[in-house]
Amino acid sequence: MSGLSLSYNILFGIIQGILLLILAPLVSGLCRKIVARLQQRIGPPITQPFRDIRKLWSKESESRPKVHTWIYTATPVFFLSCAIFLASITPVFINLSNPLADIILIIYIFALIRFLLSICAFDTGSPMAVAGAWRENTIAVIIEILMLSALFIPALECGSTNL
Repeated sequence: MSGLSLSYNILFGIIQGILLLILAPLVSGLCRKIVARLQQRIGPPITQPFRDIRKLWSKESESRPKVHTWIYTATPVFFLSCAIFLASITPVFINLSNPLADIILIIYIFALIRFLLSICAFDTGSPMAVAGAWRENTIAVIIEILMLSALFIPALECGSTNL
């Protein structure tokens, strides 16, 4: 792969990742509108998720748990960077033949996100957060096996795990 095509792949991947993050609330708003119409209601406007995001970002934190490590504050930044990375390597609009678009890498990034969420919950020291983290980890063991099976069977048929 030449340097020019690699730079185009990276550029299109970043544009796709940002575009998908912008379109995700619109899809959520459209789904809310369709459900409301099916229930014979008017429903919220399609741009309501953007209003909700703006409202949540404008709020100040009233109470913050007494956390002793940097994990609690760094986890949301890591989640956002993982979401942008996953959205940029997954072929959605065009297939860029990205070598990073691999099923195994995507599954491991999801597992890493789940692991950091559990660590963040343990870090707060709240008994309810710890119970939720244990429940999430228990369900994750079951889900990961099913997800791996569902993704590896077609990969065996195709002969590759690349997307």
